[in-house]
Order: sequence, then structure tokens, then C-alpha cells
Amino acid sequence: MQVMWTANPLGKLYCISVPTRRLAISLAAVTALLIVAGIVASVVAFKLAFDYNPGLITRIGGVLTLSEAEKRDSAYRSKLQELHEEITAAEQQLGQLQALKEQFATMAMPRAARPATTPRNSKPGQGGPHVSLQGDDGDGVAGTDRSMTASGDFGAARARLEKLSRRVKQTDSDWRKELSKLEYMPTSRPVADMQFLSSTYGVRVDPFTQLPARHEGIDISAPAGTPILATASGVVARVATDPQYGRMVDIDHGNGYLTRYAHARAIYVKPKQRVQRGAAIGAVGSTGRSTGPHLHYEVRLNNKPENPLDYGLRRQ
Repeated sequence: MQVMWTANPLGKLYCISVPTRRLAISLAAVTALLIVAGIVASVVAFKLAFDYNPGLITRIGGVLTLSEAEKRDSAYRSKLQELHEEITAAEQQLGQLQALKEQFATMAMPRAARPATTPRNSKPGQGGPHVSLQGDDGDGVAGTDRSMTASGDFGAARARLEKLSRRVKQTDSDWRKELSKLEYMPTSRPVADMQFLSSTYGVRVDPFTQLPARHEGIDISAPAGTPILATASGVVARVATDPQYGRMVDIDHGNGYLTRYAHARAIYVKPKQRVQRGAAIGAVGSTGRSTGPHLHYEVRLNNKPENPLDYGLRRQ
């Protein structure tokens, strides 16, 4: 094979002869060298990427190394442990909420006073002021399965758990607000052992005049000296001795509620004293307009008498 060239159109012509076989061998050698260089460069590049950025290899080839697999498993186990801890915390919150609910139910629905007949050979205590029926307006008569989070998507599981936690906290807050209100609502017993009611709320036959008259509370017969209990938390508004009520106590519970305890033998509290629900404030007696030992108990809302039995004393 001859190769000819010249410096310009009119210049000297140069010519060399190159054997065809040698040219083919040279081209093959150069091609092989380039291929080997490419392979070496690729190996070196992958080695550097593997050493300095293993995640790149994973993204390119979708292959996890042993160390990466262990790292990912460790991350999953950590997330799973966090979820289990959050679930445990949520379960504890639910348990506290259940206890709060039971406390609420206990305060809102005390065991009933079981009105009974007068025991034999005893005279029931009755009393209270005489209120004429004249001008009566007629209304005086009375929730998590842990296996689901382990097998599901961590992000979705955490989102559901956080939503549940928010709902539990909100419910807990709502219950506590209602419980706080209930603390000051007269729903508990004024006498621990309510044997029987000798007079109910509304129209009755007056024990002294034997004529129909209004009775603005209930009479609870009990032995003299029986503790009188505050039916809700509040502040003592009045301690007095009245010709009709005898020794009496008024407790202001706020929100318009006031309770009255009359015919007491003794009073243990003073005006402006703060008392808690269930605290002993006096002892049953037969002072004032009374036929025998009993507690005259009233509930007033905005200074209007209410039937005390409408505030939970009937409920079991």
C-alpha cells in the first residue's frame, strides 16, 4: 500500500510504501489498547464510587451491599421500636382516659338513695318552712394492633398514631374540663347512708298543719349526729340559725348553684370557707321547724328551687 502527499500543487511529490498487513496489525493493537483502557477506567470509577459513595452504586445497579443491608435493617428496627414506644404511650393515655371516665361516672351517677318506708316504731323526721300554695304556677310538682404497624408503611403508621394521640389528648382535655365542672355540681349524697326519704320535693302534706304545701327540698331521715356532707365543692355562703330551718348552711358552688343543709345539730364550717365535695360540714339534728332528726336538703339554681333527685341521687 502506497501513501503519497505534496506540500503544494506544484511542489515535490512524496511517496511511501506501507505494507497492508502491518497497517492492519497496528490498527488492531490500538483498538485493543483503547478497549483495555476503557475497562480499567470503568473498574477504577466503580471502585472509587463504591468506596466514597456506596449509595450511588445502589442507585445505579439496585444492589445492596452487606453493610448497607445491615444499616437499612437497623434503621427499620429503630423506627419500629419508636412506633412501639409511641403505641405504648398512647395505650397509657387511653388507660388514663378510661380512669378519668370512670371517675366522671362515679361523680355524675352516685349510687341511689333507696327511699324506703318508715321503720317500725319510729317517727320520720320532717320539717322545713311552710310555703303557701297560693299563687303557685303549677310547676312545683316534681382505641391499636401493634402487628399492623410492624407490617405496614412506617410513614402512614406514624401519621395514624399521631392522629390518634391528638384525639386522645383532646378527649382527655375535654373530659377534664367536664370533670372540673362536675366537681362543682351537686350530684353526690348529702348523707353517706341514705336510709329513706321522709319527704320528697314538691307538694306534700305539711307535718304541722296537715294541709297541702310546697316543699322546696327533700327530707332525709337519719340518726342524730350523722355527718352532713357537701354535695359539691364550693364556698360557704351562709351559716345561720333560722326559726324554720334551724341550724343551716348554704354553700355556693358557682354557675348559679347553691345547696342548703338545714335542721343540723352542729355546724363545722364558717362563712367564706372553701369546702370540697364530700367534706363533713355538720351533723344531722332536729333544730328549727322539725318533727325529728333529719336533714332538709335543697338545690337552688339562680335562687330557684330544683328537685335534688334530678341531680343523680336516683341513679344506680
